Amino acid sequence: MNNRKYQFSRFSFYDYDGIRAHLESLSEQGWVVDKITNFRWRYRRVEPKRRHVAVTYFPEASDFNPRPTEGQETFLDLCENAGWRLAAQRAQMQIFYSEDPEPVPMDTDPAAQVETIHRSMKKNFLPGSVFVLILAVLECGFCLWRLWDDPVRQLSSGPALFSLLCWPLLAVGQGAELWAYLRWHRRAKAAAEQGLWTSSPGSRSRLWAWMTLVIVFLLLAVYASASRQTLVIGLTALVMVTLIILLVSGLRDALRGLGTPAGFNRAASAVLAVVLSFAVTAGGALLILKGVRNGWLEDHAPAETYQYHGITWEVYHDDLPLTVEDLTDVDYGGYSTELDTASTFLVTRRTARQEGRLDGPNVPELWYTVTDVHWKPVYGLCRRGLLREYAQYNDPDVPEFWNEYRPTDAALWGAPEAYRQYTGGEAENQFLLCYPDRLVSIRFLGNWEPTAEQMAAVGEKLSGA
Repeated sequence: MNNRKYQFSRFSFYDYDGIRAHLESLSEQGWVVDKITNFRWRYRRVEPKRRHVAVTYFPEASDFNPRPTEGQETFLDLCENAGWRLAAQRAQMQIFYSEDPEPVPMDTDPAAQVETIHRSMKKNFLPGSVFVLILAVLECGFCLWRLWDDPVRQLSSGPALFSLLCWPLLAVGQGAELWAYLRWHRRAKAAAEQGLWTSSPGSRSRLWAWMTLVIVFLLLAVYASASRQTLVIGLTALVMVTLIILLVSGLRDALRGLGTPAGFNRAASAVLAVVLSFAVTAGGALLILKGVRNGWLEDHAPAETYQYHGITWEVYHDDLPLTVEDLTDVDYGGYSTELDTASTFLVTRRTARQEGRLDGPNVPELWYTVTDVHWKPVYGLCRRGLLREYAQYNDPDVPEFWNEYRPTDAALWGAPEAYRQYTGGEAENQFLLCYPDRLVSIRFLGNWEPTAEQMAAVGEKLSGA
């Protein structure tokens, strides 16, 4: 028989009524809590019976204190004499059990209770919550800026899309938590001034449970088709964050067990967190760079390599949806054909390159990107992003070197819309073709001016019709 069990922490720090009701119910099932952390609660098996639970707050308490403060020891002695036994504590919150059928009430003054809870919240919950909310809002702004700057890349990248969707969820959840507490505190303070008690607002475990499920779903959805490199980087980041949290928490607990003063413990933990953040991040980055250099993160290895001017160049033999040979006769067998794919449930981006070897003759080459839009509402955003892909870097003071797309004859490409790039007013052999649910950006290299027949062949091969 297992004498221990664990549950994820699902109560707001100040939800004393919800915590009390939950623990009293578990006590009748034969479980009492004996350890609380930020993420989970530990329970031990006991004789099932009715036990009263009290949740109190002591603002001077801290996770960094090596032992209870003098005031806290006095408080605990009073509780012990009144029949209340301390079971567990987390920061400023203490949980007591009493087997007395009618125990002495722990809180007798509603104004003192509200003030004690608020002082505890200001020391523990509120600063952290405000910091997380500000961080989430800033990240939301950064994600939206990147989305506006390069929508195709952001919507086709698993990690970028995950950030874009999850930071707003975190901001909403944290904002709702803060608003709920401030609203409760205002009502509870007003009631306490009249000598009335106000119950805590209840746990928002359902809200956080639904948000967790949504985040897990999004995580699976955006990473389902991710590349090996993306998966490794994401897993590395998760391991690094977990490692930092475990090591800093372990140091804090170790120093507290050694009786180290709270101030030194807090400072040492902060220094370790900063040092570990830099060290683990640098180590993870070096590991990823080494993996890239050695090909560990490659989804497909190059077919061959060659040396040119002391540099190793890679050659690929991927199958491309459109090749130079589909458009013109060319007597050359040394092409590298590479296809990279990035995909989410919103957008799939395929980037193709057909290039000749640098140590070979000058031959026609093709670069193109095919963007499939799976959700119609983001089509216009992707189209706008591709149209201004180069124009956004134009210097207002040097208009003679501006890059811009201008409309061209779309019928030649079999497309509803087509655009040609101009640099300083001169036409380039780069085009943007807008098909239903598909956008194609294609560049012809090697002094290659496409003919009407070649344009039609491109439309036939890449339109997706």
